[in-house]
Amino acid sequence: MNTTPEIYTINDIAFMTGFTTRTLRTYIKNGLLKGTCLENKWIFSAENFQDFLREPYILEGIKIKYNNLIKQYLQGDPLHPELGIFHYDLPGTMDELLVILADIMPLVSGKNIPFLRYSYYYDEKQQKGRFLFIGELSLIQAAVDILQLGKSRTFSN
Repeated sequence: MNTTPEIYTINDIAFMTGFTTRTLRTYIKNGLLKGTCLENKWIFSAENFQDFLREPYILEGIKIKYNNLIKQYLQGDPLHPELGIFHYDLPGTMDELLVILADIMPLVSGKNIPFLRYSYYYDEKQQKGRFLFIGELSLIQAAVDILQLGKSRTFSN
């Protein structure tokens, strides 16, 4: 399994937040997301990413995207009627949950996988990560397995 990456790309941040890379570039321009541009590519430290997630405006946007995914699922998808949904609250620090998030990224960001939608945000007040998966049941089960393994590995240290 992975450990928390030392750096994230703009595509990693887009994947983990649900924001488009274009929106993230606007946040960079406005100073909400800090990072380093090397050879015309933005990179971000774990600290940059955590600071970004702590911005109230950003957190509210991620929560709205999270809730919209649930609403879309409940309204039904005629193209994917066989989809399932799974919501999971996992207590822990942001650092602990970023390790688990790094483990999940390859599963849900692959281009050659069947349908799976994903959302995550960290609730600092309640000290928990909120994970949401919508997709084929086998993929949801694989994500749940990663969450369980990550939970046992991260919190047993």
